[in-house]
Amino acid sequence: MIPDSFQLGAHVIKVQKDAKMKDAYGMWYEQKKLIKLAKAKPDWSEHFALQVFWHEACHAMLEHVGRGDLSQDEHFVDGLSEALTQLALTRKD
Repeated sequence: MIPDSFQLGAHVIKVQKDAKMKDAYGMWYEQKKLIKLAKAKPDWSEHFALQVFWHEACHAMLEHVGRGDLSQDEHFVDGLSEALTQLALTRKD
């Protein structure tokens, strides 16, 4: 369910999965238009990596629409990413 890339406005956002990261599960790099996601750990829940993707995608979207202030609010970003994860997991096609 995690894409290799996606379009955000006129930008292509690349997603690097299984990145070696020490102190984070994921990271958004605005200048590079890149999301890095840490390699999943055995103790992660089934959908944790998807929530991490949405968390970083929220940072990207908020900065894209000029709301860097909200992007800096980790509590807000966590809540929004949890909601998007639930939406993705419970959608009916």
